[in-house]
Amino acid sequence: MAIIGAGPIGLLAAMSAISYGAKPIVIDVVNERLQFAKELGVNDTINSAEENLAEKVAEFTDGRMAELVMECSGANGAVRSTLDIVSNAGRITLTGWPKKETPLPTDAVTRKEVDISGARTSANEFEEAVRLIYSGKVDARRILTKVVRMEEAPETIIDIEKNPGNYMKVNVMVD
Repeated sequence: MAIIGAGPIGLLAAMSAISYGAKPIVIDVVNERLQFAKELGVNDTINSAEENLAEKVAEFTDGRMAELVMECSGANGAVRSTLDIVSNAGRITLTGWPKKETPLPTDAVTRKEVDISGARTSANEFEEAVRLIYSGKVDARRILTKVVRMEEAPETIIDIEKNPGNYMKVNVMVD
């Protein structure tokens, strides 16, 4: 399984995969996020800005490529790269939200016999997610960077924009 985007969704997906015995590969362009993925138990990470993505996925999978690619970043280039790293008869799940349309080579989809689906609302998956968190198999608190009061939210949002590497997930408490 390859997960593109080491943000909250991607890291929770990686933690869930590990809880089921899978070995995720986490891909991002921010080294701090990749290091955090390793701290969460991910053995294989790739900085796609510094390394050849397809070659590294092939190395980690003994040439099979990824049977499942989960794109969580929403970056157009990342969406397009899913077809480069998915295995034959593999699956791609798009959870990121690109700001504009991403052209895809449909010949690669057909040649590789790839299934592509979108996922936004987690239909019929909330029970499973709650069970993983409640049982302690997935410790969602590990990605929580900060909890702020409502009046601190504007200042925190400004800081997140200036220093995105310092934040993973921020919760706002309503008094």
